[in-house]
Amino acid sequence: MDAFEILRGRLLDALFLSLPKRHGHYIVDVDASYEQLGCCLQQQQSDGAYHPIGYYSRALPPAEENYFATEIEALGVVWAVTYSRSYLEGAEFVVRCDHRALLSVLTCMSPNAQINRWRLRLSEYNYEIRHKPGKDHKVADALSRLPTKGLDTSPLDEDIPVLAVETRASDALKEASPEEAPMGALSAQDIILGQAEDDFCQARLTELDALPPLDPTWIRQAFFFREKNGLLCRRSVYGRETQVVIPKALKDRLLIHQHQPVLAGDPGSRRMYNTLRRYVY
Repeated sequence: MDAFEILRGRLLDALFLSLPKRHGHYIVDVDASYEQLGCCLQQQQSDGAYHPIGYYSRALPPAEENYFATEIEALGVVWAVTYSRSYLEGAEFVVRCDHRALLSVLTCMSPNAQINRWRLRLSEYNYEIRHKPGKDHKVADALSRLPTKGLDTSPLDEDIPVLAVETRASDALKEASPEEAPMGALSAQDIILGQAEDDFCQARLTELDALPPLDPTWIRQAFFFREKNGLLCRRSVYGRETQVVIPKALKDRLLIHQHQPVLAGDPGSRRMYNTLRRYVY
């Protein structure tokens, strides 16, 4: 018991455990066994060397103990990165493991649906996965083998965050002026100027100008209408959402801005379309 207390005290000593810095490359050493997961988070400090920020482990619940080896190792990577999210989000880092198969499993499509979901979950991070031979992977290996009792054994949340659209343009545009109504990389003023040069938008605006004064009830049911700031919008046929009409010249700019950021998580064409169609046409 005394030896354990001495060992624990030295691991927590400042010489071994460092505080995270704002700038500094991270390394996540991960290993897994059939009983638990373990990882060590390290960061490059001012002296140029990598120092541990923390040691983490958790037991596997019975359902996860039935996973085959590659699934457990992949689970370990997803758990370690997700657990350390407050340090790793927005940073470049390296994940090191002793299971060589992960180099391809977590970077390419897999016939295993669960691993594919984990791969998509990791796509929001800027990381590189590397192989580290087991004989040199002692810290993470020890953390995955020393029995851990009484810790959180809840299953990993597999919901894939989809953050491709960060603002609800139609709600903002109703109250804001053209200069104050941003939508992704496009402001309302950008869209209004683009609509002025777009043949489709001008044809719809001409049709609206040619209509006689109508009662408010009919206007609410119209497909195309003009907002008070001059922005051409459309009423969705099925969902009744208000969609901003994007001129053709700005379409690629909008799609690139909504797809490229790391936070978008590469949601796929179908999910991205279903999300964007609620706000733009």
